[in-house]
Amino acid sequence: VGLVVVLGIVDDSVLKVPLTARRIFETVDGATRIYAMPFTTSSTMWQLSFPASEDDARRLSKDTSTLKDEIVRRCAQWHDPIPELLRSTPLDCMSGYPVYDRELLEPDVLRRKYGNGVTLTPQRRVTLIGDAAHPMTPFKAQGANQALSDAVLLADTLVEHVQKFGPIEGLDAALPVFEKKMLSRSNKMVIGSRAKAKEMHSALALQPARKAQRETGL
Repeated sequence: VGLVVVLGIVDDSVLKVPLTARRIFETVDGATRIYAMPFTTSSTMWQLSFPASEDDARRLSKDTSTLKDEIVRRCAQWHDPIPELLRSTPLDCMSGYPVYDRELLEPDVLRRKYGNGVTLTPQRRVTLIGDAAHPMTPFKAQGANQALSDAVLLADTLVEHVQKFGPIEGLDAALPVFEKKMLSRSNKMVIGSRAKAKEMHSALALQPARKAQRETGL
């Protein structure tokens, strides 16, 4: 997945179309997507995204003015109030960044296999959770959820194994168990998030099934 994601906050005074004022709305054209929602009682937050190589995404993200010119150009013929919404967003209320995820991790990548009776060194009693272990695109809205689930699973696994084996042996036993369970769950979300990112920025986003999904949330 290679995308640019641009975030912005704009005053609601530019949203003069009743159907979009103080409401969530989404528009897609098969490549570019914008999603907007109320941010405060007087402002709207929007997220715009489109495919780009990692090099192009990094280049655009370094210069907010260039980035703004690009998204205004892309959406110049879109329905109101999108062109004005983008033009009216101050540069200091905009940011952009490349979006990409890594190949799926396997437990052996996080933890070297040790034979029976081998104790981990203190330097190896470290693990990863959240985006550090399984970065994913934002289009399935699961990044924070998975990080919270990781934290709960890690705590539960540590308590179980420390109570059973003691503080040192328990920690050594807990981390590989936690990592295997964490990656089994989170890797499914990474794959789903990757698929969702591709769908939202392709012709699939224009299909009736996609429209029904947007309307029902299913």
